[in-house]
Amino acid sequence: MFAYDGIQAKRPESSGESTYGMRMSRPAERERFDPVVREVLARVETSYLEPDRISPARMIDGALRAAGRHGGTIPAEPVPQAAGAESLAELVAPTIENSLNRLVETSDLTDEPEAVQNLARAVLLGGAVGTLDRYCRAVSGEARARMVGRFTGTQGGIGVRIGRREGRIRVLACVAGSNAASAGLQAGDELLEVDDLSVAGLTVGGVIARLRGKPGSVVKIRIDRIDGLLCVERRRFTTRTVSHSMLRGSVVHLRLTHLSKRSPEQFDRHLAQAQAHGARGAVLDLRNNSGGSMLAAATIADRFVERGVLLETADREGLPVAGLRQRVDASSGRRFDEPLLVLVNGATASSAELLAAALARHERGVLYGCHTFGKNFVQKLHHFDAADLTLKLSVAYVRTAGALLPAEGLEPDVFDAAADDTLSESGTDRALEAALDVLADAAAS
Repeated sequence: MFAYDGIQAKRPESSGESTYGMRMSRPAERERFDPVVREVLARVETSYLEPDRISPARMIDGALRAAGRHGGTIPAEPVPQAAGAESLAELVAPTIENSLNRLVETSDLTDEPEAVQNLARAVLLGGAVGTLDRYCRAVSGEARARMVGRFTGTQGGIGVRIGRREGRIRVLACVAGSNAASAGLQAGDELLEVDDLSVAGLTVGGVIARLRGKPGSVVKIRIDRIDGLLCVERRRFTTRTVSHSMLRGSVVHLRLTHLSKRSPEQFDRHLAQAQAHGARGAVLDLRNNSGGSMLAAATIADRFVERGVLLETADREGLPVAGLRQRVDASSGRRFDEPLLVLVNGATASSAELLAAALARHERGVLYGCHTFGKNFVQKLHHFDAADLTLKLSVAYVRTAGALLPAEGLEPDVFDAAADDTLSESGTDRALEAALDVLADAAAS
């Protein structure tokens, strides 16, 4: 039961639901609500993992605060709810609807009216759902493209690698046959402006974010080598999340920077190459891997585990969650039988923790490094394409080998504080070097 300003509201019953899944008893109020706002609130009310944490008052406050941060002149007080409000939408939507109109009128988020509406809606809903937990999001525009791209393993871009050299942001390489190469960009070019915005003071990541965008859109680039602008059309690229190198002759260092839907196929390719070069051991490096696709994590674990449960998801009552894979068992047969060490640190999180835990609990590898981040539940992405909006909502707990991932993080078999460190001044990766020694000892025993 929800309570706000003395008004009690029950969860909607299964009967009498509208098209959007909410019980809306007053047609006049139903018409004034933004349908996307109503649908998002319906998803929160029916699907959020910890319903006791839903507070309409906090959601309203979060929406208003978010609007204020984005330049909107927003009323200091929420819109009063009509007597007899029964659903989360009826309690929260009036304030968001009113604030949405005000934010569109007063903000300078962008010049395109439709994009203004979409971004303003995402700002308000993001502020509201952000009060549930720190992983819930509502995003639009470039932020949405990045979120979806990280999960799917594809991004809209121009096919160029950039980095900082001698204090300048420069092109490091252009993908052969890419639109960047066709437009005339070359390795060594210094980037001066992206879409009329100077890159001075921006990080490399900030410039990359501006180069990326919707496939088919055009980005304007100014470089030092030529006068005028280069107009480059973006297209879809697969993002690389896996790399490998051979160390000490026969040990493969497999690095996973993220877990997207494309990661398993990339992983299989790198693993096959390492085996072709005679790999006799492996370090699976999950340091600073913030996670991504849970199914991708289970699929990669399947390459090392012969039998057993790799992934289970369920709500707080232990019931299946619609749209999520309920269970994944090892099924493909072990593809790599050599000694394995899994390298983790405090930024190893979410599905990366699932992968590490699946291997450790099935006694398939030594867990080496620092305590992991500690995240034992999974988010589901809900897409509202017509509104250019994606809702990321916590919906299920995660288990592997029959047990929940620990909320306090995984405890390594061998602790090494250096796993949280960056490279030394000499370029030596101390944690990796020490892990190789441990792997060698395990192989010899």
